[in-house]
Amino acid sequence: MIIILEPQKDSYVTNLKTKNNDASFANTGNAATLDLFKLYNENKNAYSWALLEFSGALENNSEFKLIDVNGNIATFIIKTDVDTADGSVNEDRKVIIGVSSTNDTDGQAERFATVINNVSIFDNGLTLNIDAYNNLENQLVLKQKKPGENGDTLIELPANISCKTPENKFARIDYSNLLIKFDLENFKNKWNIGEELLGAFQDLNAELILKDVTTGISKPKEYELELYKLNKKFSEGIGKDTIYFSDSDKCNFYSLSSNDNWEISEFISNSDAESIGSTISSNDLSIGNEDLVFDVTAYFKEEIVKDTLVDKGFLVKFSDDYIFNNLSYFVKRLGSRHLINKQFMPQLRVKINDSNYSIPTNSFNKLRYLDSAETFYLFKNANGHLQSIVPPADGFSLKLQISSLDKSKVFVTKDANTPIENFLGEVLPGIKKASLESTDLSRYSDDVVSFIKNNSLNALITWFWENDDDIDNVITKTVFEEKAVFLVSESSNETKYENLITSIKITENDLIASDNICAVEVYFVDTKKEYDAVKVPYELPSENIGEVNYQVYDIETGSVMLDFEEATGMFYDGEKYKFNLFLPKQFKNKRINFKFKYKDILTGTDRFILNKKYSVRIL
Repeated sequence: MIIILEPQKDSYVTNLKTKNNDASFANTGNAATLDLFKLYNENKNAYSWALLEFSGALENNSEFKLIDVNGNIATFIIKTDVDTADGSVNEDRKVIIGVSSTNDTDGQAERFATVINNVSIFDNGLTLNIDAYNNLENQLVLKQKKPGENGDTLIELPANISCKTPENKFARIDYSNLLIKFDLENFKNKWNIGEELLGAFQDLNAELILKDVTTGISKPKEYELELYKLNKKFSEGIGKDTIYFSDSDKCNFYSLSSNDNWEISEFISNSDAESIGSTISSNDLSIGNEDLVFDVTAYFKEEIVKDTLVDKGFLVKFSDDYIFNNLSYFVKRLGSRHLINKQFMPQLRVKINDSNYSIPTNSFNKLRYLDSAETFYLFKNANGHLQSIVPPADGFSLKLQISSLDKSKVFVTKDANTPIENFLGEVLPGIKKASLESTDLSRYSDDVVSFIKNNSLNALITWFWENDDDIDNVITKTVFEEKAVFLVSESSNETKYENLITSIKITENDLIASDNICAVEVYFVDTKKEYDAVKVPYELPSENIGEVNYQVYDIETGSVMLDFEEATGMFYDGEKYKFNLFLPKQFKNKRINFKFKYKDILTGTDRFILNKKYSVRIL
């Protein structure tokens, strides 16, 4: 089953400057799209900036030089025997930066920022129109105080300081970051998730999907994206103008909300967001119109089991290698939650293999075979509710026995005390099961072969309580008995299907898009076989065609809504195939059909079954 979450809020922030507006102050909340782009030295209204990284100890008397947008030059000299950093000037008109000799990298960026910002404060005749910001992990952000290409100046660097912007120069780099938040708290409560993942949720997979909506324009390609977790809350805001950026409100490139600001304006600091290790490579973006799919499984599983969730949302950005290259990528346009067509809104998809936890509740037509693994179930149902199966006294355990009809020969006995869980990990008190291995009931067994008549074994299935304290095992209490037929093998015509048709039954009669689960039953009927003509398909048992997966597609657009994958597996209960279909609100008013995939037994190739005449409207 695939559970789809819709976003609570989404927006994007940018440092882009236009002729009449400063988009770094603009709010794009409520816009129909989320725009992801990066421009390199294309915008004459942009402020040039650079990012420096410190990687080791600095040498005494080494120098570096900055040139501001007005052509002012400041040369800095590093002194390892000076433990203060204030921006004073020596006799050669060089600005002193004191770096303790014992200081390897820790605090270097902070000292440089202090000195650079103090250059114009002291009465030293020097002027430098550059702002400096200390970032985490010894990064130094430098920004010219005036816009234009005159700010694209060269930076001369000493050893162990590197410049991430191209060619050791300031650059006018305009870019955007996407912000998106899902209600994980509601998901946790809805699916009753506690301090650990249980049932099918133990092996869940989670994906963040952003839908591409660009049409008729040139699209960027061959770049890399990274996903971060936000450490601060953001407010979506009420703005929506993405053309002139005239709307102002929270959030923007200076503030995220009324209470939280970015650590450094126009630069995402590691105190604002942390990488969760999920990336999309340039190979996955080779055309330009691809949807963005981030694997967030590890983060989701870690966060969802917390007693108090701290999730504040995700941030999507270009990786540093692409932010700081000399290329432009304009513009990847993705659907926001405010789109009228909800098909293109962001999704958080949680995938679970719930079919592994399915239990056959009505299998009166089930065919059983010798030399096959088989699971048997015992139900205790009263007034529509499962009732606990309780032993008659202490020391009794439940057993399953398969014997001859006259009980003269016991073929196999199995314990039936394993707790039964549903896909939520909840123990079901009124169900017990016993499982046979393929070798437990073999046609080649001396005990079995003498009872096989007409290629079948007529047997008796008995559920009973046995006193474990009774050494001779003579004290038993029968719970339930039923007859069963085990066939020797499938006939040859049961491995080849010539004309399979589907009959689909919605157990709730209607499909309603309200973030709920609907049970779907499917019968695969081979019309070339001889069946009683008066029987409708629901009265015929489905062919067992092995493992089957389903696909859901929109009939009106032809787009695939849920594709073939492990989480769309179906369960065969001996009579029919079943699966749980999660219907999010964004599926409302869609007219859908189902396509099914299975593997041909003889060739191993994928086969598909589709009834083009079938359709159902989701209400």
